[in-house]
Amino acid sequence: MRKLARRQWWTVIVVVAVGVLIVILGLIAAGILVLPPTGPPAPVKISTVCVTWEQGKNASGNYWFGQNNYCYGDLAHNLPYSAAPGSTVVIPVEVLNYDSVSHTIYSAQVAPPFSVASTSPPLPYIVTSINVNPEGIDGGLLVYTVLPNSPGATLSVNVTVNALGAP
Repeated sequence: MRKLARRQWWTVIVVVAVGVLIVILGLIAAGILVLPPTGPPAPVKISTVCVTWEQGKNASGNYWFGQNNYCYGDLAHNLPYSAAPGSTVVIPVEVLNYDSVSHTIYSAQVAPPFSVASTSPPLPYIVTSINVNPEGIDGGLLVYTVLPNSPGATLSVNVTVNALGAP
């Protein structure tokens, strides 16, 4: 048996390495060999929350629950806020009934790409007058909102609260 020259050994090593590389790439392409994940996805950032009330007016011409439309996006409201894509976050909506009679909140919705998982308190909910209950709903209306699966997105949440009638 004759000895292989140094150059021939290097040729054999390169051919074997290329063959192993081809097999590994084939296993990855077939899904048999899976590469480790690169880390968690970038969070979704909520920069602003805008609330729209669908509501009536009292005898004095004032809205039952105050302003019809308002937005907030400051540190006092813990914004901007970041969370994992697809997770559920709580959007608080202040609820004070400025009318002299009780009114019902029938539904709360968020505009796409968000969705509502639930609310606390559950809706429909009867809100008594601020004359009877000066604190309104303790903690406000909490809208449990599912974030979209959009890693790295910075979005605004638009909430619509319906106090006019059944949805």
